[in-house]
Amino acid sequence: MSGGLVYRQSPEEEELERKRLELADLETELVQKELDLTTLNAELHNFEREYTQIIGSRYAELEHIEAQITEYMAYLESSRGFRPSDSLKKLYREVAKRIHPDLVTDETEKNADNS
Repeated sequence: MSGGLVYRQSPEEEELERKRLELADLETELVQKELDLTTLNAELHNFEREYTQIIGSRYAELEHIEAQITEYMAYLESSRGFRPSDSLKKLYREVAKRIHPDLVTDETEKNADNS
């Protein structure tokens, strides 16, 4: 038998050692989580930059289209009150008479329409 002294830790010292090991594990986990967070922040920044480039151009195109729609709607509104003049009405009737198939006076044109 050996006659040497064996040092035994008290229960408090054992608990303290377990807590130190647990703290070291938690610190390692924290470092990994901080690294993950930094990586995610970089990925998010890249996504935001790409999103802004793509969607920004789409918004510019949308604004252009909306401006065209507004312009066209204004044109339609302004043309609602259009009233043809008497001379325009008279010209329309003359053209309609000339091209109407029932009112053709030339026999060759009548026969051409019927064939």
